Parts: sequence; C-alpha cells; structure tokens
Amino acid sequence: MAEVRALQTDPARLIHQRLCGWIDPGKAGRVELDTLSGYVWPDQANAEAMKKRRQKARKALAELATVGWKVSEYAAGKWEIGRPKPVVTFPKLRSNVPLHP
Repeated sequence: MAEVRALQTDPARLIHQRLCGWIDPGKAGRVELDTLSGYVWPDQANAEAMKKRRQKARKALAELATVGWKVSEYAAGKWEIGRPKPVVTFPKLRSNVPLHP
C-alpha cells in the first residue's frame, strides 16, 4: 500500500494496479506503451490525443521507477517492467531483561 500512496498521478496508480495483476513480485513482463495507455484511457482517440496519452504513460513509468520498479525501453514503444521483490521485515525481539550493564 505504501507504493500506491507514493505515486502522485492517477495514470501511474492505474498502471500500477494493472501491472500488479499480472507481474508477480520479483518478476518482469513486457508490454507496449499503447497497451499501458489503454489501461488508463480505454476509449478511442485521434492521433494527437494518443500522442499525449503516450507521453503521460511514459511519465507514469518514470514514476513507477521512483518506487522501486525496474523500467526499461527495449525497443521503440516496448517496455520491460520488473516488479520489486517483497520486503519482509521482522519484529524486533523484546525481552523482560533490562539492557543495563
């Protein structure tokens, strides 16, 4: 949940939600920029609107990278996206014995 809260834009949050549905933690997947744009804007658009949508999707990918996702464009408009491994934290062990020497 901290990842989602760290994302600032709606496109980044929507893309994050969809990617979490098919990329397992620690794994990667490949996707086209138009597919990512379709996750945010499912309706048809003219060429100028599609250009702006792709720009916003690129910015959303950059935002995902700031929260630990691996994002790389391996061909024009094609991206490999890696989801970070889960971070496990263990509770600090406590005892009733004082730590004073």
